Amino acid sequence: MSTSLVLAEPAFMQEYPELRNTGVPDWLPFAMEQTVKWLTLSYEGSHSKGGSENTTKNYAIDLGVPRAMQTWREPVTGNRGRRSPGPRPQSFLRWCAAADVNPFTDVDVDLAHAWTRYSRFCGDADTTLHRRVGSISAWYSAMRRREHTTTVFADLITRQDRENLGITADPASPTVAAPLAAVQAVQVAALLDPSPLRTRNRVIAELLPGTGLRAAELCNLDLDDLHRPGPGGVPALYVRGKGDKYRWVALDDHELALIDDYLPDRVPPDTGADVALAGQVGNRPALAQPLLTSSTGRRLSTQAITSVLNRLSGLLDPDSDHPVVAEAALVLADAGRLHPHRLRHAHAQEAHDAGASLNRIRLQLGHASLATTQLYLDNSANLRKSTSVVVSRLIREGVDLSTLPTDGIRLRDLPDLEHQES
Repeated sequence: MSTSLVLAEPAFMQEYPELRNTGVPDWLPFAMEQTVKWLTLSYEGSHSKGGSENTTKNYAIDLGVPRAMQTWREPVTGNRGRRSPGPRPQSFLRWCAAADVNPFTDVDVDLAHAWTRYSRFCGDADTTLHRRVGSISAWYSAMRRREHTTTVFADLITRQDRENLGITADPASPTVAAPLAAVQAVQVAALLDPSPLRTRNRVIAELLPGTGLRAAELCNLDLDDLHRPGPGGVPALYVRGKGDKYRWVALDDHELALIDDYLPDRVPPDTGADVALAGQVGNRPALAQPLLTSSTGRRLSTQAITSVLNRLSGLLDPDSDHPVVAEAALVLADAGRLHPHRLRHAHAQEAHDAGASLNRIRLQLGHASLATTQLYLDNSANLRKSTSVVVSRLIREGVDLSTLPTDGIRLRDLPDLEHQES
């Protein structure tokens, strides 16, 4: 019997309280078993496939996977004793169970719209509801591939339906490459970091912009992915990118030295007993050895990488007596939020400015298409060629207003503009 079915009954009774009187529907344990398998083993963004841990978690929340069955996450009770919340009433499978609706066979247009109205009633904002619809559509796609259903959720809530219902996502904020000065400044902060994790944080601050790795790719690196002589004798990382595609990423001597400085400080993962997934023998699955670990030995998450950068960005004192430290602090204060993707864009921009070909940058970043790489660089190129810069300089040419006094000059009395316009 699989782990999912063993955990199902107590998990549902505890986290689906409305089922305590009616009992667990026949379809629910099977649906949950398939969902947990999908999120754990098959989904491209799953924990085992190197995708975003946050995306996998959101899928589980949106679909209604009980917290006790999310075996890829930390234990239900954290270090501070706070219990993570279970599925919300509007989580799709929980809503189906409460409404006595079999999602494999019974969901039609009217029921799909009834779910959206209920989610609104529960307080879901436009962007949250938009995300939930995407999660449910992906789940149905996975279940169709396994021949468990023929339902296409996107046909039940069409694009026009989503517009009519206001289920829209906010426009994505554009990612602006971090300036080279900001990249150097955060590396200064990592060098001066007083925490016990300084050597690890230096690896993060230097590998992200130096190699152009995605945060998830950096988190998913194992010790075995570090090859001191890689292809052609060059030190390299064997990186698992999007879509489970692998590529080689070269390391220079400085980056390799930083990793070597870190390895003696690295906290080995806890190899204690873990809950077995369906199909595993025993309760000790083969445990990969992550290259970067937390202070407790866990594999780093992308959120942890972002937190490290945020902390380093605020670490330096602008009033420092050391001019390099003071300057780096001011640069970081002006740079704005320094998330990992900005460092990836910085790599692309600096490589382009140094004369690297677009295709070489594409291969380094692991882009499937040149068009994606081009998007990284277009905004910067267009801004540098902007007519506003040219015209502004022409207007100021030959005019020096810096010596003009701003006080003590008698001006004409003009009508009150506020009253004139009213």
